[in-house]
Amino acid sequence: MKHELTLLQMKDEAVVKKLADDLGMTLHTIPANTYTFQPEAVQTINTPLILMANKDLDETMIYDIVKALHGNLSYLNNVHSALKTLDGKSMAQMNVPLHPGAAKFYKEAGFIN
Repeated sequence: MKHELTLLQMKDEAVVKKLADDLGMTLHTIPANTYTFQPEAVQTINTPLILMANKDLDETMIYDIVKALHGNLSYLNNVHSALKTLDGKSMAQMNVPLHPGAAKFYKEAGFIN
């Protein structure tokens, strides 16, 4: 089975500004031929890496997950090009509420107040 895929262009500046203000997204260009079905460059949006968790999940569990991710940044930075610049500061700076367990780790690590 073969499917036709198309990457959508994001050109509306008002939409991009709203997404940047509300969700921390930025304009990003995917170079031509990044994918076999994409012969031309595509202007789209990019979002920081976000790991979502239900607010009712155990605080200690989320703390441990975030701590483990932070403790393995050198590995994660080499797994995928999108993770190359991931660091503790950028992990802590989200435009969405942090889970209490994540907030606890980021406070202890000095990334947030």
